[in-house]
Amino acid sequence: MATVRASSLVLVVGVLLLISAPASATTATAPGGTAYTGTIATEAESSITFHGQTRGFTCVSSKFDGSIESHGAGVTAKVPLNSLSFNECDASSLSVIKTGTLEIHAVDGYGTVTSSGAEFTVELQYGFSKYHCVLATSSTDIGTTANPSSSSEHAVIKLEGQIPVKEGSGFCGSSFQITGSYRITTPTGLRFDSGSDPTSTLTAPSGTAYSKSIEAQSEGEISFFEGFVTCGSSSLAGGVEQQGSVPAIGTLSALSFSECTEYVEVLQDGAMEYRATSGGNGTLISSGAELKITFTLFGIYCILRTHHTDIGALTAAPSNSGHAVLDINGSIPVIAGSEVCGTTFEIEGTYKVTSPTGLRVD
Repeated sequence: MATVRASSLVLVVGVLLLISAPASATTATAPGGTAYTGTIATEAESSITFHGQTRGFTCVSSKFDGSIESHGAGVTAKVPLNSLSFNECDASSLSVIKTGTLEIHAVDGYGTVTSSGAEFTVELQYGFSKYHCVLATSSTDIGTTANPSSSSEHAVIKLEGQIPVKEGSGFCGSSFQITGSYRITTPTGLRFDSGSDPTSTLTAPSGTAYSKSIEAQSEGEISFFEGFVTCGSSSLAGGVEQQGSVPAIGTLSALSFSECTEYVEVLQDGAMEYRATSGGNGTLISSGAELKITFTLFGIYCILRTHHTDIGALTAAPSNSGHAVLDINGSIPVIAGSEVCGTTFEIEGTYKVTSPTGLRVD
């Protein structure tokens, strides 16, 4: 396995930090509301893979860092990258030729990341011969990210894009697809805001803002993987950290599954975001929740992690003494485990909000 270090490829992969719409305000904050222009450090959550036409290559671990150069009203956020390392790679060699720049455009809590000016060469082997490919970015969309749901949560950059091949052997094809994900380790709670993100407020009773604990208990089974795994009981609890001029968001303090047909372990509780739709109802967005499902008979496991994942809807309580309902129906990304896990696990079920009564999203 080859170990590759590059201070420029940082941009290629790191560029994935965030971006979407052109020429709009993008402000970096950490924690929320406080402008941030310091260092951004990341590390790969799992392997980073470059999928080629003939063959690709995978690096078991990777990390990069850079500093925010500009952001704010009327400009996009730009992040020149300072260093990058790829370790335990199965490519013959990987060398950075030029360092590029990340440009970030925030829209509605989401973003797409583009890279420009990054250029590197990789040597691969096909049969008994080796060949070189030179990859270069130019306003290249290489991934997405979403704002974390709390100041203590780590933002995640999801890589998914095509890096053009500038020159090289015919075996290189026209581009390499890059996949994987990075967790932003420094700072925590890093957000890129456009100034037009949605707002919502939890109320209980109706008309009175609610910022205390929310508790819910499953009604019937919670199922995963189209019913292949079921849990007879589940509960969750958490508070409300922010709302009003921003989306209502709270970190979960407890999440559990029991009476399951396979072993379901909660690695991280994550956070929940409540986005108002109409009539006191709302959309449920989960971030940072991580589950490990082990199939003991086959000796395999799958690790799932939500990343600004739409997992269902909140139906408002019918009265101030009634109970709101969380209807769960979504797809949770798979970040590690056996190949048979696929890319997502479906989750379905229903929770009754036991406390407070009269809960709504307005």
